[in-house]
Amino acid sequence: MLKKINVCSALIFACFIFILQANTAFCADVIRADIAERENPRNPLISLKAQMAVTKEELSEGLMFRQSLPENEGMLFDLQKMMIPSMWMKNTLIPLDMLFIDDKGIIVYIKENTVPYSEELIVPTTPCRYVLEINAGLSEKYGIKIGQSLFIRPWRE
Repeated sequence: MLKKINVCSALIFACFIFILQANTAFCADVIRADIAERENPRNPLISLKAQMAVTKEELSEGLMFRQSLPENEGMLFDLQKMMIPSMWMKNTLIPLDMLFIDDKGIIVYIKENTVPYSEELIVPTTPCRYVLEINAGLSEKYGIKIGQSLFIRPWRE
């Protein structure tokens, strides 16, 4: 009997650890993305809750098929290396601003007010490591410009 209880306890504990790890991994997929002047990172123009896109599938799908995006949320694509990506809005239902960011966190190119469903390629003029997609109009609303910086922090509710 004692052995059965120990085995059951071990299985319950293992399931708890698995669930805890799964929840931790899920939380790690969301970050806080602050956009600020490089000299003043503690005073961001805007703070966003951003979902990370890292895997091949996440990078391919992005925000496609989503009906809406809360105003202060977005998606941060980590391209894993500096490159000149080609992006489009095919199957994307909501207009976006796309911020292209280098490996130092500096915004190097901005494409504002992209057109939903468009197959026109969006290609920055400078290599980048990250692309932050946010609701169209937020760049203008918050004065986001080339040369400003992205600061990534853990997300805390």
